[in-house]
Amino acid sequence: MEPLKLCLATQLYHPHYAGGAMRYRSYLPGWHKRGICTEVFTSTPSQARVEKFRGETAVPDVQPGHLLPVETDQNAPVYRVQLTDNRPWRRVMQFGQALVTFCQQPGTRPDVVQFLPLPPWSVPALQKLRRHHIPLAYAYNLINSPQRSLAGRLQHLAAQRLQFPLLDCIIVQSSVMALTLRAAGVNGRIEIIPNGVDTVRFSPVTETAVPNPIRQSLQIDATAPVLLYVGAIEPRKGSDLLFAAWAKLAPEFPSAHLVLVGPRLDQSDPALAPFGQRLEALLEASGTRERVHFVGRVDNVEAYLQAATLFVFPSRREGLPNVVMEAMASGLPVVTTPFIGLSAELGQAGEQYLLAEHDAGHLYERIRQVLLDATWREQLGRNGRTWATTHLDIETILDRYAALYLELANR
Repeated sequence: MEPLKLCLATQLYHPHYAGGAMRYRSYLPGWHKRGICTEVFTSTPSQARVEKFRGETAVPDVQPGHLLPVETDQNAPVYRVQLTDNRPWRRVMQFGQALVTFCQQPGTRPDVVQFLPLPPWSVPALQKLRRHHIPLAYAYNLINSPQRSLAGRLQHLAAQRLQFPLLDCIIVQSSVMALTLRAAGVNGRIEIIPNGVDTVRFSPVTETAVPNPIRQSLQIDATAPVLLYVGAIEPRKGSDLLFAAWAKLAPEFPSAHLVLVGPRLDQSDPALAPFGQRLEALLEASGTRERVHFVGRVDNVEAYLQAATLFVFPSRREGLPNVVMEAMASGLPVVTTPFIGLSAELGQAGEQYLLAEHDAGHLYERIRQVLLDATWREQLGRNGRTWATTHLDIETILDRYAALYLELANR
């Protein structure tokens, strides 16, 4: 039996920061073991994106529409097309046309194309791919925010009426996301496949007597409480709530530290300058700058999870957040907020994680309760680990993806 050829179509891919693409990148080795040969079709980021996410590779000087030399990532070929640094709609159109050309070639024609983002103006590419009888799937990774402008509402309507009917399958991470699409009038096939977590890589510390290298590098005492947050520093992720809660918590726990892993969009995105100033004011008022550690993007998130006492995730809107699942798999107690998209796939509040309202005072109280009660803290960690290994293990999730791709290709 010949391997199934999957094309993962995403405008942003490693080394450029994109949450959904990072997750699917972690699936590549498991798909390969299951006979799914993945080829990634992606593009160069805009210059504005490079400036927003500081430290990313600059855009090469290549003719727009041309492919860069083929890269390899975890045995998967990565084809990156140069896009003009212009309006977003033009970039989407260029990307779609290049993807259609790519899929028409005998050597790179896929059995299934899966899109990660599916921005407006993708309809022409979807129509052409359908005419070539290539099954199309779309990973709907984040519940869309309500559109306030007329242009935003029209784009949203276009996605529902024009884009979604051209897809063979929409893949969502949770039952809440599926219900949201149904309520919006989407009638096509929807498959619920939760995110998978590597429960071997993300696991509790077994050797407690060994000094933790992350704590040592940050000069944090071995017994000090460490609050960990993983994600971009931005309004949607609730960074302001976290800082306000920390300002209340820090005086009561003078040895505690706050560690933040992820890009600081509050400093690199000019539109977030007022938000960043508010965060700096909260940090300055707390008088704890030496106990707050911004470490940026890292490749060894598991090491930071193993160095932490508690995981805090005060987000306002998500799909099924991988970082929460990874924290649970690592045996960390989790305090999160009832973000838009919170679903039963993460377990039950009070059992697998602790829920705090979108209020700095309530978030402070929840964190304080966990820090003061070691027995409860350990129980939450054990419950989260059990849930992750039972319901979210990556091997089970990869089997479900493989079965879906095979069905689509055979159809």
